[in-house]
Amino acid sequence: MEKYNRLNKLYREYENKFSNEELVMGDGDVNCSLLMIGEAPGKDEVIQKKPFVGLAGGKLKEFIDYLNKTRQDFYVTNAIKYRLYKINSLTNRKSNRPAKVNEIKESRDTLLQEITIIKPAVVITLGAVPLKSVLGINQLAMKDYHGKAIKKEQYILFPLYHPASLIYNRDLLPVYYEDLDRLNKLIKEVTK
Repeated sequence: MEKYNRLNKLYREYENKFSNEELVMGDGDVNCSLLMIGEAPGKDEVIQKKPFVGLAGGKLKEFIDYLNKTRQDFYVTNAIKYRLYKINSLTNRKSNRPAKVNEIKESRDTLLQEITIIKPAVVITLGAVPLKSVLGINQLAMKDYHGKAIKKEQYILFPLYHPASLIYNRDLLPVYYEDLDRLNKLIKEVTK
């Protein structure tokens, strides 16, 4: 119960800071040993108020199934907890856009506090934005980090490509499954 209370307090502070934004907070069992971090919520996530429920969420489900896990085995959150969008000048509709360095930085402290509260054994980052946030690095290439376990003080960080990247680049699929096999082995080792 204490973890839920601490997270709720953290989320209220974030909501106050970004009160004009479309917000989606983390979701799942705060006592689980696996924390998964995405970039930011999209249109579907904002509607359902839950991270990773859109098209990329469908891909994520495939990978969770591949690991013989369920979504309930993970706490799922985003590095940035509000929708990043631009307005299309022709249609006047919102479309997702990449995160800016300052947006990653201004949400980083909340993400690090989330990790501290949940105390996972493994933190899985999905894409460059959450990896940049956790590591505190502005520039990095996913090709240098994906599928490699990084020992941190309280947990093991395991970067993966973002599931949406597979929608646009099918060549990454074999690489992603190799990374998932490594992740599966790591999870079995640390959650015995």
